[in-house]
Amino acid sequence: MKDLLEIGVIVAGLTLTAFTPLAAKEPTKDWSKTLSGVWDIKEGVTMGRPMTEQEKDGATIVVDKDAIVTYDADKNELYRAKYSIDASEQPMQINMVTDMKGQERSIALGILKMNGDDRWSLAYALPGNDRPTKFQSPEGSKVMYFKLRRDESKQGLTPSVDGAGQLSD
Repeated sequence: MKDLLEIGVIVAGLTLTAFTPLAAKEPTKDWSKTLSGVWDIKEGVTMGRPMTEQEKDGATIVVDKDAIVTYDADKNELYRAKYSIDASEQPMQINMVTDMKGQERSIALGILKMNGDDRWSLAYALPGNDRPTKFQSPEGSKVMYFKLRRDESKQGLTPSVDGAGQLSD
């Protein structure tokens, strides 16, 4: 009877050990799929100064699997970066490495949070500054803050493949 009990404990222990790694290796969400798309700036603050309606109107941010590109209302590229996300941090962290012809490589550190599948907030520090800890851009700071909403009407627009240029249909 004692041997049977010992075997039962060993089997139970082996069963728990066998399934523990599976739980630990559960796949993490692919945030690049969630972020991919065309986004309108609904609210923006640049270094403490709220964006004007004229600045926001028509401005677009396009995100694909590893790039984030900002365009003005005339579809001229303003900023392009490769990005990576660390979802293990709260809030999630984003690192953006400038990827524009004629510009030196620089790294902008930021945070982001999703509000459903069609809205997200992004706060990031200009290169050389510390990662922000709050979703705000205080006056005098080197932080950019945006509230973004997915624009379903512009889903056919994509970043140009040559790495610089204009938004293409």
